[in-house]
Amino acid sequence: MSGPSHAVEVAQGKISGLIRASRSGRNSIKVRELLSGPNLVVFSSLDVTEVQVDAPLKNVVAIAFGMLDALKETSDRFGDNTESLLLAAGGPERDPGPPAAGNRRFGREIILSKPIKGCSSIDQVIEGLPRFGYIAEGVVTSK
Repeated sequence: MSGPSHAVEVAQGKISGLIRASRSGRNSIKVRELLSGPNLVVFSSLDVTEVQVDAPLKNVVAIAFGMLDALKETSDRFGDNTESLLLAAGGPERDPGPPAAGNRRFGREIILSKPIKGCSSIDQVIEGLPRFGYIAEGVVTSK
């Protein structure tokens, strides 16, 4: 089972989506039918490896999308074509799925509020993550 979703928002009934992978099509569909509801969309997949690999990778790409969001607001050099380029570079063979919100938010903040200014390594950025008050798991994955 993989997101993108925050468990808290699922529990609050906010519209969310998950993907359930299993080598057994029957099991994947059964879990999808059990968990799906008016606020939770569950997709089925037979490609367990793809879901395992893409789950963390989409978080790294989400940070880049957040940065691009902020750059589009602050510069006229970035637009929809740039976003398409990033999507293609981030996963041309696979659809990485919707990015986790905390990662995209972190990417925006890198550009707008510069929370990693002064960090000289990814380890320093990781050490500082607790002060943000949300999870940006793509930072750890990028290491």
